Amino acid sequence: MIDLHCHILPGIDDGAENLEEAVSICRLAAADGCRAMVATPHQRRGAWWNCDAAKLARLHRELQQGVGPEPRLHLGGEIHVDSSQLLDELERLPESGLQSLAGSRYLLLEFSAAFSAT
Repeated sequence: MIDLHCHILPGIDDGAENLEEAVSICRLAAADGCRAMVATPHQRRGAWWNCDAAKLARLHRELQQGVGPEPRLHLGGEIHVDSSQLLDELERLPESGLQSLAGSRYLLLEFSAAFSAT
């Protein structure tokens, strides 16, 4: 099993509060059969802008080191869609700091209530 959407980077958003909690979550997932996880911190959403690619990469490495070889952790982002500026930022990947799913060409997008059907 692969978890494509999880908030496991420690202290980044509404997920794991610290490294110890993040490691525990990952180990529980591995015990349940999860072999890979994509850490997808909120990006471009209110207080959770999270576009410091170096910081996210550092936390990703620290978490993988704390977890061990399984589950294999990948970096991504849950990108909030809120304005046309997003398209400009996507054209500047990876310099914009936004994260695709595990370095692929795929994005995990989060739409605001303004985009939902009424």
